[in-house]
Amino acid sequence: MKTFDGESLKKLGDDIITALRPVAMKFEIEISIQGGSYGQGEAKLTLSLKIPAPSGTGASVQEEKDFVKYANCYGLKTEWLHKTFKGPDGFEYQIVGLSMRSRKFPVRCKRLSNGRFFNFEPNPVKWESELKC
Repeated sequence: MKTFDGESLKKLGDDIITALRPVAMKFEIEISIQGGSYGQGEAKLTLSLKIPAPSGTGASVQEEKDFVKYANCYGLKTEWLHKTFKGPDGFEYQIVGLSMRSRKFPVRCKRLSNGRFFNFEPNPVKWESELKC
């Protein structure tokens, strides 16, 4: 490799995650790349280490705890955790937790078709009608 670019950094990140998979399994954690930067002859990747929640949704333990603890503050119901709904884009989502770092879109959801995570705004009236309980 002579220079770093976005494409080569993505491939390198994938190889790093593959190499770290045994470590992740040993310590029962999830390891992912959360972005990075590159310049002439130097690149930086940000590794994210997460203790997965026992529910198996892919959310962190803290995100699930925060949903149970703070759902009422957003007008949400604690029993909505792990419920599914159809999003505005037509995909099915599952509520997996609450991201306290996000002010506008704190409701952490998992798209069921591909496992990617998205954040939604806390709109209780809309959620009440769309949730599949």
